[in-house]
Amino acid sequence: MSSDFFKKILLYLTRVQENRVFIITSLYNLFFIDKEIYMKKSFVMITLASFLLAGCGSTNNSKVVDKGSNKVTYDFSSFNKVTPDIYTEESAKEVIKESTYNFVLLGANDAQKYLLSQIVNAHLTGIGYTVEDGIKEVLQGSGYTLCKVRPVEVFNLLRKPLPSVHYNFSSIKLQDALQVLAGSDFSLIANHKIREVCYKVKGKK
Repeated sequence: MSSDFFKKILLYLTRVQENRVFIITSLYNLFFIDKEIYMKKSFVMITLASFLLAGCGSTNNSKVVDKGSNKVTYDFSSFNKVTPDIYTEESAKEVIKESTYNFVLLGANDAQKYLLSQIVNAHLTGIGYTVEDGIKEVLQGSGYTLCKVRPVEVFNLLRKPLPSVHYNFSSIKLQDALQVLAGSDFSLIANHKIREVCYKVKGKK
């Protein structure tokens, strides 16, 4: 046999050996290195999922759902009433001394307890405002909003041009400003549960 034949066989075996090394290396990367990366990613995902499930699993113990009627009720037996109730009970006024000549009366003032009694300031610049614009301006930051469902008389009132004397209000109670903006023929009404104000024609149910 010629030397060329042996060279070809040797070259073939060398390539086979290189392929074997490549295959073994690839399998190692697949089952060990990639697996290690995969396991690290899996660990992160499992940990994150555990936190999310823990958050979703915490329920409001005061909420009870009646499966029969599908009604939601609330059990507040584990809650205690806070006393005194500043809206129904008289409490003694507390005074603290801040400095030699400075004393401070503790407790909420009337404007904080009764939001419609808070003092407001409103200043509109420019022209072309409506009564509704003026009402919304004095309501800004008050905690109350203007009702969206309105009688036709109120709807027509709110579309009227805002009188120029109502462009500026300085140091006035909120409820007073709201009554002034509507005029003498309308009564100011309020839903304190949802903190909305509205109007109705006086003498009309």
